[in-house]
Amino acid sequence: MVKLFISHLPRFEAQIAAVGLPQQLPPHEAHEPLALTEVDMAQTRERGAYMAYDQIKSAHQEVYALYEIARTFGSSLNVRNTVEVLVDKVGHVVTFDTCVVYLYDEAKGYATPAHVAGRNAQLLATRCIAREKE
Repeated sequence: MVKLFISHLPRFEAQIAAVGLPQQLPPHEAHEPLALTEVDMAQTRERGAYMAYDQIKSAHQEVYALYEIARTFGSSLNVRNTVEVLVDKVGHVVTFDTCVVYLYDEAKGYATPAHVAGRNAQLLATRCIAREKE
């Protein structure tokens, strides 16, 4: 990325000059790099630790949701209830506005909604989809 930027730098500088902007900041606007204090570094480490904790917590929630999905599939014979639990658990892992799970009926040649959830649920609850003809 840096090499790409540097290769385009002459073009960027030409565009800056064409607009009439200064190519470097005037001395009174230039700033020395800020030195980090021990407090700044400690706060940065603390923020990093919180971010790592949040990532671990999120991963744990995803694993637990997947476990719940697998457990539901292993214990339920009712397809509609299983799909309902599946959508609920998937919603904890993947955010969605609308989710539709279709079940394909080989005899009919099309799929009907087994469970619909979210913003457009009412609109999609009656929609069927057919397989593309080969």
